[in-house]
Amino acid sequence: IAIVLLNWVGVPVFRNGLYLDIPAGRFFVAEACSGIRFFVASIAFGAVYAHLSYQSLQRKFLFMCLAVVVPIIANGLRVFGIILIGHLSDMEYAAGADHLIYGWVFFAIVMLLLIFVGEFWRDLPVADKAEGALVVNEGWRSKGLVVPLLISLLILSVWAVWGGMLQRSSLVDERPIDLGELSGVTESSVANAPWQPQFQGYSDSVQITVEDDFLRLDAFAAWYPYSGGRSELIASANRLYRDRFWSLASSDLLVLDDGSTFNRLTITNPAGEKRWLIYWYVLSERELTSAPLVKFYQAYDKLSGGAGAGAVIAISLPVNIALESKVKGFLHKNVKVFREALPFKERGVNGH
Repeated sequence: IAIVLLNWVGVPVFRNGLYLDIPAGRFFVAEACSGIRFFVASIAFGAVYAHLSYQSLQRKFLFMCLAVVVPIIANGLRVFGIILIGHLSDMEYAAGADHLIYGWVFFAIVMLLLIFVGEFWRDLPVADKAEGALVVNEGWRSKGLVVPLLISLLILSVWAVWGGMLQRSSLVDERPIDLGELSGVTESSVANAPWQPQFQGYSDSVQITVEDDFLRLDAFAAWYPYSGGRSELIASANRLYRDRFWSLASSDLLVLDDGSTFNRLTITNPAGEKRWLIYWYVLSERELTSAPLVKFYQAYDKLSGGAGAGAVIAISLPVNIALESKVKGFLHKNVKVFREALPFKERGVNGH
């Protein structure tokens, strides 16, 4: 939405993933500013307002549709407005505190707009035709609240006990990643590797250089024994490469002969260098390429008594089509080695 509107008003913009570049500077759609909390709050508000204001299911449904659609459009307008202000002010405004204040003000305006529109459809109180008084169901006050209240208390009690059990079962010993079984290790660290992954909140990480079957590549692994708080395997702050120096050229899946799949990014820098960046996620019982599926299985693991442990593994090398078959052979031979290098435990970490 923001890009279309910026094109309409003549502001040149280039999108690279979550980055939006204009002549005046670069904008990044960060997790905290992506609008998802704004969206969730709008839906929650819409549900409460529809329940209190309407009797008809059709009106409730229509207002809930508004509560879903309006914040999406409004958030696009918000991002457009922030970038336009930055363009017109040469990046002096629409950043930092100005950005946050603008977001909150815009959120309040959208909520008022929803209320204003909703009041046009509001159901009028039903009057008693004989006495001209409002009909009040006294039984709702005396009986209708008792059962929901008891059910709520029961759910909260069960949740508190269950949560305590899950927390105790998730306490594990943290051990370092051991890539000693990986053949061809020539260096213990590649901290200055040109692509340099940037992850946060991990318990342990390893970066090595490997020479194997005429291949020379960098390998990286980051271990997250828990899922929660700032220790999140899937998070907007985690980067597979330094985006100040590299840009995403393309992305696809690398498929092995046995059907195994891996994410493959092709990144490039201003000097024209291109690198492959092949990565995947490892959980207690599976390898995955989909970030949403990783979050789903981590949640399932925690609910079943585990800690949501997992890791990200990535390898990188200069783009060379002639070496693709050798890269596939390296992955086929070493996927199990990478998994065994991670300190998963039969009990505690994976909950099985």
